[in-house]
Formats: sequence, structure tokens, C-alpha cells
Amino acid sequence: MNMNEEDWERSRKDNHKEVERRRRETINAGITQLGLLLPPGAPSHPAPPSSSAPSAPGAAPSSVASPPPPQSAAAAAKVNKAHVLTRAAAYITQLREQQARTIDQWTLDKLLADQNLKHARDECDRLRAENEALRERVAQLEGAGGGLGGGATAANGGTKRAAPDEPGAIEGADAAKKARVEP
Repeated sequence: MNMNEEDWERSRKDNHKEVERRRRETINAGITQLGLLLPPGAPSHPAPPSSSAPSAPGAAPSSVASPPPPQSAAAAAKVNKAHVLTRAAAYITQLREQQARTIDQWTLDKLLADQNLKHARDECDRLRAENEALRERVAQLEGAGGGLGGGATAANGGTKRAAPDEPGAIEGADAAKKARVEP
């Protein structure tokens, strides 16, 4: 049962071929899965950096250029794999840029909301202080003149007008007008 050196070498090569075949299948399955995850409108080429220099006149943009048609089925598979990987890289780059813009916008919105909240709280505090000051002023006036009604009574010569929402206020006002008009 002793394996000769030639059989052992063949067995080693066959095992290596099998391991390599499984590795290629795993890579191909991963690339296929990656291609399925990409949206149909995913960019074909990575977006140029934001600080890119203008291209030379007459040069075709990289996003429009397409690879030459493949010569064989093996070449087609390689082009497709390369295309999937290129699209995936471009899509990931696009998502990262979009995420950065979203984070920047969220940060700005949060900053503005915090500022608006602070202004609203400051305004609320100011109005509370003003309200308290006015209450204190009302209390001072009520204490000094026997109430706001007392000061108004003295100015009217001792008569107080009825509020318009009190019953009989309209009739009393009409009667006073008639009394002034009729001799």
C-alpha cells in the first residue's frame, strides 16, 4: 500500500487543483452575489474625486467609455467580473459620499434646531420674567390705590361703567345715551 513518488505527486496536484477549483467557484459565486445586490442603475465607473481637474479637450469621460467586446467566453466572464467589481466599487463610493452628505445635513439641521430651541427657551424665560414684573406692578397698584377699580372710580366721579359682557350693560348704555339726548 505504499504509494510511489509519482502517485503521491499526482495526488498532491489533484488535491491542489480541487482546492483551486473550489476557491474559484467561491470567488465567482461571491462576484455573482455582489452583482445581484447592485441596483440596476448603479454607476459603471467610480465617481471622480470632488477636486478633480478638468479633462483634456476632446477626451471622452471615463463613465462613458466601455471596454472592447470580449474575444471568447472566458474573456467575457472576466469582463463581467471586472465590470461587477467596478460597479460595486463605484456604488460603495457613491453610498459613502451620500452618507457623508446626509450626516452633514443632519448635523446642520440639529444645530439649527438646537439654536431655535435655545431662542424659544430664552423668549419663554423673557416672557415669564415680564409677566412676573407685570403681576408685581399690578399688586403694587392695587395696594396703593385700593385696587385698579378704586382708581377708575375716582376718575369717573364715583360711577363705574358696566363691562359690555355683563347683563344689562347694553340697555344701561342705551339709556344713558337717551338721557343725554332728550331734554
